[in-house]
Amino acid sequence: MPQRPRNVRRFGTLLGALLLMMVILPFLPESRMPLPVISVVFTALLVASVYAVSQQRRVLVVGLMLAAPTLVLAWVTSTEDSLALLVVDHVASIAFLAFVIAVLFTRILRQQDVSTDTIYGGICVYLLLGLAWAYAYDLIEIVNPGSFAFAELPLRAGFSEIAQVEGARRYFYFSFVTLTTLGYGEITPVSPQARSIATLEAVAGPLFLAIFIARLVGLHMVQAREDRR
Repeated sequence: MPQRPRNVRRFGTLLGALLLMMVILPFLPESRMPLPVISVVFTALLVASVYAVSQQRRVLVVGLMLAAPTLVLAWVTSTEDSLALLVVDHVASIAFLAFVIAVLFTRILRQQDVSTDTIYGGICVYLLLGLAWAYAYDLIEIVNPGSFAFAELPLRAGFSEIAQVEGARRYFYFSFVTLTTLGYGEITPVSPQARSIATLEAVAGPLFLAIFIARLVGLHMVQAREDRR
């Protein structure tokens, strides 16, 4: 008997939070201090992520331990212009996203049938990969300014609200363009660290899709054989 989907609500909530961030971020005006808005959306994403991995108590505890400092730092950096805090915030965010990605990807591989769980979970992992890499690109630029070259106007210097929002938008865009191997070319990694991270993402995107699709096909074939019996 195929298993009933157990995580549709969990994965669907996380997918909704990810799509909300993707929709809201490009339309935030630079002149109205939108960092608190980003913090609210990111808070919703953190809560949805913890909810998505909360099926096992041990995993939930680890998720809460990683989410708590990430949440505090997200709100602190929305009001404080501090290089050190911004670096710690990005490291904490990347660590939390990596944990959620690992948990969801493991659950996908352990699925015994093709279900809505599997589809939602795969989409969430793919979008979380793009978000995690966006934080990594922003972190590289913060630590080593000039790591990226822009065909349009360069990023604003400093760590003001407007500069942070502008950087978040550009690296969010660049991350997903790289993840999908689209590569328009108006943002170019120039430092060794930026090029290395961009190369890893360009490999990770198609590799994940190949594994995910192969898993879906394999599960579907198993189900088809069982149905014929």
